[in-house]
Amino acid sequence: MIILFFGQPCSGKTTLAKSIDSLLSNYKTIQIDGDEFRKFTGNIGYDRESRLQNLKNAFDIALYLDSKGFTIILSFVTPYIESRLYLRDSCPDAKFIYLEYNQDKDLRGRESYHVLDFESPC
Repeated sequence: MIILFFGQPCSGKTTLAKSIDSLLSNYKTIQIDGDEFRKFTGNIGYDRESRLQNLKNAFDIALYLDSKGFTIILSFVTPYIESRLYLRDSCPDAKFIYLEYNQDKDLRGRESYHVLDFESPC
C-alpha cells in the first residue's frame, strides 16, 4: 500500500506521515519525506521540471517497495496533477491525503516556500 500526504509546505505532511509510521510499527513500513529525499538524491531544483522528475523518482521507488510488500508513507508537496495521476495510474490502490495549509495556525512564517502554481487536488 502507498499513502501520499501532499499539500503546501508547512501543512503537516511530515508530522502526520511520521505519526502514521509510528502507529504501524508492527508492519513493514517505510516513510519517505520530500525534503529528505531531495537531500539524498541531490535534486535541489524547485522549477516545474525538477519537481516532476523528483516526484517520478520517489514514486518509482515507492512502487518498487510496494511490490515487495512494504507499506510506503510518502510526504511530498506534489503540486502538479500530472505527478498525482502518474502515481494513481501506476498504483490504483494508492491513498491520497491532501492537507490544507492554515496560515492562521502557522506561526513560522514560511509562506515564501509555497508553490504558487500548485494545482488543485480536486
